[in-house]
Amino acid sequence: MSIFLLIFGFFILLGILILFKHFYLKKICTELSIGQVVDIITSHNTDSDGNTHTTLYPVFEYTVDGETYTKKSSYGSNTCKFDLGESVDIYYNPKNPKQYFVPNDNTSLALGIIFIVVPLIFLFGIYIFCPSSN
Repeated sequence: MSIFLLIFGFFILLGILILFKHFYLKKICTELSIGQVVDIITSHNTDSDGNTHTTLYPVFEYTVDGETYTKKSSYGSNTCKFDLGESVDIYYNPKNPKQYFVPNDNTSLALGIIFIVVPLIFLFGIYIFCPSSN
């Protein structure tokens, strides 16, 4: 049981860190710039069973005080909710314009919640259905 607690605890902690970063950037990135999706990077990974998985990462470009920033999203998914060339609202940190937040990109929010909820469901199931391991 203790190994499960360590593994699930790690994922819960990771989920909390992802959510913290999401809400931290949302709080400090207060200035608006109209940006654009300039690229969608495709990453292919093959698992141990030989199945190939594709992850799409949008690349945003925005301008602050005449300087252009091009930033690849830290979080990708198997579908991209953005289209190439699409205009997007990008909020940036006025003290450090390299830090940005895209309100329409909730991938990190969903990922953080999943990393917290799924291990909690498993832990609850282990506690309920395997009382001898408690």
